[in-house]
Amino acid sequence: MKRLVFLAVVALAAAFPLKAPAQTRVKAVGTAAIHKNLVGIARDRAIDNAKRLAVEQSTRIFIQNETLVQNYAVVYDRIFSRFSGYINGYRILDEKRKGDEYLVTIEADVGTAKLKEDLDTVLKAVLAEKSNPRLMVIFIGESREAFVAEGAMVDYFLSKGFKVVDSARVRRLTGTGQLRELGNDKSLARKMGRRYGAEILILGTVSTSSHPFRVGDVEMFTNRAVVSARVIKSDTGDVMASASEENKLAGGRDAYEEPLQRAAQKLAEKLTEKAVAWWQKELGGSADFVLVVEGLSSYGQLNRLKSILSEETRGVQRVNQRSFDGSRAELDVQLKGKLRFLANDLVNLNLDGRRFTVKRQSANMLVVRLR
Repeated sequence: MKRLVFLAVVALAAAFPLKAPAQTRVKAVGTAAIHKNLVGIARDRAIDNAKRLAVEQSTRIFIQNETLVQNYAVVYDRIFSRFSGYINGYRILDEKRKGDEYLVTIEADVGTAKLKEDLDTVLKAVLAEKSNPRLMVIFIGESREAFVAEGAMVDYFLSKGFKVVDSARVRRLTGTGQLRELGNDKSLARKMGRRYGAEILILGTVSTSSHPFRVGDVEMFTNRAVVSARVIKSDTGDVMASASEENKLAGGRDAYEEPLQRAAQKLAEKLTEKAVAWWQKELGGSADFVLVVEGLSSYGQLNRLKSILSEETRGVQRVNQRSFDGSRAELDVQLKGKLRFLANDLVNLNLDGRRFTVKRQSANMLVVRLR
């Protein structure tokens, strides 16, 4: 399934039923500026703009529930960050150049039934689109509680179709201090991911407490388990999501196994929803990637490169500079589409008479060099 449904919208649709047909036909006019007479790129952007407007128009038509309308501003950005996922098909009615702008009029079939897609189906589709990323779940510490929580989370991820990398070897070769720094040290996260073959790292912690109470003459205990975790993209070291869950159960002293398992399973479910929402945004709309450029000769050349990226490559919507050390620059690039398409464009670009070669590419990072 190429078109995916954003989880937040699914949740709202379940809570507030929509009175809408399965499909709505909408006309919309999209526009885009033409830079350096690159009409083809402007045309693509105008079509995307028209699609976005078509989804916005149809959404305003079929959202009738007052409570959902009140929440519309909250979900607005999430819906339209992946507007193409709602377009079942479209045809171009008219297109023309008007000065430095390109205008495209389309008639689009906007699917509304997609808001009720099954969550597990969406998850499987997202995982397939993301090339089934491998997870590694690591809980800090050697306590029995840490192993119970880790095992429960691993079981959940396996049941949902994730590939899970065994963390036992990591524990043997990595000290607890280093594990604690994974969420704060991006270079360490990158090193760990490459070394052990995991695209996603889940770093967890556990805390427990047992408090006594009496039921008549019988002493009982409230056993509380809190499980927290962060989801880290190993190729960039960026944190995708973080959350905590707790569970309490009455029983004997230090009877933590069941509340730990429950809290860990619930946390895994919450983290999955957050991660899938992140991936859906990447797949359906635009996403942030890291572009590393080596072999630059000057800061002026870097500025010329940023202009070229914004105006002469397909899908690039924003370029922000992270760092520059004289010959090496690290850029945050907001890109609509696959990173490999940007790589293909770069190798065909000419910057001051020099060409790019691709040194390395991962899910979220591209490293190129000027030669």
